[in-house]
Parts: sequence; C-alpha cells; structure tokens
Amino acid sequence: AAPTLRRNVIYDGLQSGVLYFDGGMGTMEGNEVYNNMDAGVQIVESSDPTLLRNTLREQRREEVKEGHSKPSAVEVACVWVHSSGRGTLTDNDIRDSFHHGVVVGQDAAPLLQANRVHNNRRTGVFVQDGG
Repeated sequence: AAPTLRRNVIYDGLQSGVLYFDGGMGTMEGNEVYNNMDAGVQIVESSDPTLLRNTLREQRREEVKEGHSKPSAVEVACVWVHSSGRGTLTDNDIRDSFHHGVVVGQDAAPLLQANRVHNNRRTGVFVQDGG
C-alpha cells in the first residue's frame, strides 16, 4: 500500500506516531507529529516512504524508574530508521526531541536532504554502527 498522509496532526500516541513497516510506502506531507511514546516516525523492514515538509517535534515520554518517585524523560527520537528501512526525507523541520533528531540504525539507508534538524537534546543525526 502507498497511502498519502497530508496536513494531519498526529500526537499523544502510545507507540510511534507513524510506523512504516514491512515494505510500507507512501507519502507523508505537511503533517505535524509530536509527543508520541516512541519515535514520531519509525521506518523499518524495507519500507521506503517519502516525507516532505513535515514538522516532527517534541517526541518525549516520561516514566517512573524503579526505586524513584519522580518521572524522568526517556530517550525517544523524532525519526528512527532501522532494520533495513529506507525513506526519503526532504524539507522537514525536525526539532526539540529529548533524544536525537534522527537515528539511522543497523542496515538502514535513508536519504536526508534540505531538512532543518535543530534544538534536539542530543545529536541532530545519529548514525549507528551498520547504518
């Protein structure tokens, strides 16, 4: 399938805001994705979507760790491409994550061009071993 997601607001998901899985294709354009419990957009297992002009921001979650009484931030990326995921990300605003803006994991090969990746708590784009 190759759906088009255009001009949506996707937030407060209990997992990823958008998951491209098992060869998922399609276009995601002009959406705002924020405050999901896992990555704002996750691209895995030979999926190859196109992301254009989206705002991916503030992917964060808090949890109470064992032995603590106060919640603490858990590291969640705005975009996580791994496990042979691909994808083309163009002209997106990727910002304000408690973790990395974009994580490229093992066997992943996305194309990132003309994106603004800024104000993330850790690295803007983090490429892991094998990415």
